[in-house]
Amino acid sequence: MNEDSFTLKDWFNAIDFLTEINRNQKAIDLADKVLKKFPSSSFVYYLLGKAYLQEGNNQLAIKNVTTALQLDANNAEAKVLSEELNK
Repeated sequence: MNEDSFTLKDWFNAIDFLTEINRNQKAIDLADKVLKKFPSSSFVYYLLGKAYLQEGNNQLAIKNVTTALQLDANNAEAKVLSEELNK
């Protein structure tokens, strides 16, 4: 598989799939790798926050969701997760 041919949406799907099957550390590692290539991707930061939350690391979850919202204040998923984290 040639990762160079992956679109940003392909990466979104891969990271999200890893969180869905509870492979959160793999999702975190992949998101960190993807952010090196796409540092302004709000959705990758959201997915990273989601993975950290599932790992029980609320501090890093909040940090990444906040970054997601700074990059795109209209990121609906990040807004919902931010509200959950700030309850």
